[in-house]
Amino acid sequence: MSGRKKPEAPINVAPPIATLREARRRAKQLVPPQSWDWLESGTEREWSRYANLNSFADYVPVQRLFRNVTNIETHCDFLGVSLPLPLIGSPLGGLTQYHQGGEVALLEGCGLASSVATISAMARLKIEDARQASPDANLIYQLYFQGPEDWIASEIARAHEVGAMAICLCGDAPVRTIRYRDRENRYDARKFGARENTPPPDHALGARADWKLVEWVRGQTDKPLLIKGVMCAEDAEQCLAQGADGIWVSNHGGRALDAGIASLQVLPEIRAAVGSEALILFDGGVRTGTDVLRAIVLGADIVSIGRPLVYGLAIDGAAGVQRIFELYREELSSAMAMCGVTSLDAIQPDILSVRRSAQENLELAKQVRTD
Repeated sequence: MSGRKKPEAPINVAPPIATLREARRRAKQLVPPQSWDWLESGTEREWSRYANLNSFADYVPVQRLFRNVTNIETHCDFLGVSLPLPLIGSPLGGLTQYHQGGEVALLEGCGLASSVATISAMARLKIEDARQASPDANLIYQLYFQGPEDWIASEIARAHEVGAMAICLCGDAPVRTIRYRDRENRYDARKFGARENTPPPDHALGARADWKLVEWVRGQTDKPLLIKGVMCAEDAEQCLAQGADGIWVSNHGGRALDAGIASLQVLPEIRAAVGSEALILFDGGVRTGTDVLRAIVLGADIVSIGRPLVYGLAIDGAAGVQRIFELYREELSSAMAMCGVTSLDAIQPDILSVRRSAQENLELAKQVRTD
């Protein structure tokens, strides 16, 4: 451990975050505009980012009556760890742009929430310092291919040394994608915010990644291996064939390929391809507890969030991160109750519907009048 001192907690006289919507609004007021654009932007025209946010509206939870929802149970098991709800933190980069505590505060906040933080090899602060500050927090380490094999092996060793519960392999970053907002802002995030961690040595090496290299990584660790960035059924099946313990359905928050396809849109076909027993994690545009409910219905075992945690971090450090999890749990419990289900196992496809068109509704009305 490097013995880095934990940043002093700033004096915060602002009220606690009231809603998930308020968290985004307040964070935007605190963050410089160019840093905000770096966080919020997607690739090119950002169709994939907008698709993530808008896709949930295609699925309508069905409100039910008189179901006795006195006791709502949201706890679940994830890789042997008990979670208060099926929600964890997605890997994030550049966090010291938003709070001096960066990944140290992120892990602390996730620990306070009894959840899991995913810390990336792109982290600004060292994973060892995050672990020293939060020795009992649950941690996944995300690995990239942007370095030679000896560097990858050393990163896996670091994950082992800090007691990471799993290794996450980022599969959707073989090259740098083009984000218009950042280029037009002339903003290089690498120049802003403190950095104490050494970044991956050669981004260009990410392009060489193939299934043989995935197989090699699998042989370097006995930790559970998660592969992130899965957006089609064929790749999902291949991940499991290569020894992955879980697949992470994600389009990198709309920052990978600007295909205009939401993660949610491919989730059901991936679940159908890999079967009911495979572990599926999911992220992409999850902004409410009702979104968590929808994702579970469509095939996710564990849902993860990224940007909302940065909002909480920017507002109130670790306490802000913890508060974000609390708000998601409150909303998930409320949505479950309104749908008449009291446990995660009871969340089945029949609690969702799809929107009928105006023409379909008119035809139904005509049918009743003519019967």
